[in-house]
Amino acid sequence: DEGHEHGGHDHGDSAAADPHIWLDPVKYAEVAKGVNKTLAEADPDHKADYQKNTDALVKKLGDLDTAYRDGLKNRASETFITTHAAFGYLAERYGLVEEAIGGIDPEAEPSAARVKELHKLAKDHGVSTVFFETLASPATAKTLAGDLKLKTDVLDPLEGITDKSKGHDYFEVMTSNLKALQTALGTK
Repeated sequence: DEGHEHGGHDHGDSAAADPHIWLDPVKYAEVAKGVNKTLAEADPDHKADYQKNTDALVKKLGDLDTAYRDGLKNRASETFITTHAAFGYLAERYGLVEEAIGGIDPEAEPSAARVKELHKLAKDHGVSTVFFETLASPATAKTLAGDLKLKTDVLDPLEGITDKSKGHDYFEVMTSNLKALQTALGTK
């Protein structure tokens, strides 16, 4: 698959090339364990410190995974629309369906055929919200939402924390993302 540059990392066209593994707390914990092993091998004098920090991070990620599992259980819809195809791992982990407006590039304008398809998807799947992100223009999301008479909200791919982010660190932003998804998907 051909990759596309955006925000300093490659956005390939397939799930295998999707770099956004940190949006899946389980996959992120696996990465943390791998980094721990590498650091411990490179700096054996501090192996215990690396292990302690990794264990704490893995526990927090496990708690976050539980919050997502429990928080997204009873929902009216499993489909969400976003400007940026960044949430594939998260969607797969929690049994959701991500529909990106323009695909890989959050700034891309969708084709007329894609807009028509999204209209049908929104209607057929009870979609209530079109998500945009903090680091990209919300114009396309707001236009589509206006056409469909849907709400807009932020779903943050955590590619950078800014003053506009709904949280000051990974865990706060992921908790905000969970709340946004719960509202959009009609959780009970």
